Amino acid sequence: HLPWADQVFACGPNAMFRSMSGVLREARTRKPVQALLEERMGCGTGVCYGCAVFARRGVKLVCKDGPRFELRDVFPY
Repeated sequence: HLPWADQVFACGPNAMFRSMSGVLREARTRKPVQALLEERMGCGTGVCYGCAVFARRGVKLVCKDGPRFELRDVFPY
């Protein structure tokens, strides 16, 4: 179903995004894929770092920098 899409949006658990990254790698797509990450947010302000994720450009906080990220920034493919 990927050829007709201009962009992909996804929301789900990290395991789904890891699997999705593998599928996208095999498809060799360059289409933008936006991911809405599901992380526990302890404070919601970025103070506790409870929602930190490792990204291509360092650590990002889901509560402050997200929850929407470019998938290839947080799950490279």
